[in-house]
Amino acid sequence: MVCLMFFGGCAGSTGGGMKHVRILLIIKHGYAEIRRAILPRSVITLRIGEQVVPPEVMRNILGFFSLFIGAFAVGSLLLAALGVDLLTSVTASISALGNIGPGLGTVGAHRQLRSSAPSCQGDPFPPDAHRAA
Repeated sequence: MVCLMFFGGCAGSTGGGMKHVRILLIIKHGYAEIRRAILPRSVITLRIGEQVVPPEVMRNILGFFSLFIGAFAVGSLLLAALGVDLLTSVTASISALGNIGPGLGTVGAHRQLRSSAPSCQGDPFPPDAHRAA
């Protein structure tokens, strides 16, 4: 699930993340670079369907990917340095960066519901409910 948070939505959607088209182009670019290493004189163009992807667009996508991963890493490390557990820091960082939704750990939806449910009597999610049986 956390890996899918990086992917986000499809092109044109309001979902956050990297977008599927960018991930596809990054993978195609990787294969093209491997082919260029094997066949250095070959002319390889990236395509999506019948449309050729210009090198400038690929540079922009690779730059965006680098910034996205860098911001994720810095955010995760800063949250971990503040004393937050690793699961919470990683999922909170990608959730906020990609505008994806709730994270895991202490930023998960169950924590939000527990603290914002004024009509509930007592704790709707007791911490050891699964062990009480």
